[in-house]
Amino acid sequence: PARLALGVLGAALFGPLQLPEAERQQHGDPRESGESGQEHGPRSAHQTAVMKSVVILLLLLILASLFSALAYLVRDRGGSRRAVRALTWRIGLSLGLFALLLFAGWMGWIQPRGLRP
Repeated sequence: PARLALGVLGAALFGPLQLPEAERQQHGDPRESGESGQEHGPRSAHQTAVMKSVVILLLLLILASLFSALAYLVRDRGGSRRAVRALTWRIGLSLGLFALLLFAGWMGWIQPRGLRP
């Protein structure tokens, strides 16, 4: 299990491993055949819309948690733990969003686009 987790993390951070030349010739190189090279299937418009919706929803929840922590801090004047709990939720949501983006990139659900106008 730990080896699999390291493999998944490595693939998410550094991309898929390339086959050695002999295996690439035997199995075929997707770059030469014009295939997209995505191992997990093509991305559909529905997948893109769902991913955008989930990311926007998580960002809105993160902002709501941040502003609720600010409201609790002002209202309670530091006398309760509600602000700490709201900030803990914000951290958890942020980590969850980061993990989701890494996983979605590894699965091919999202593609990097770079900085384009």
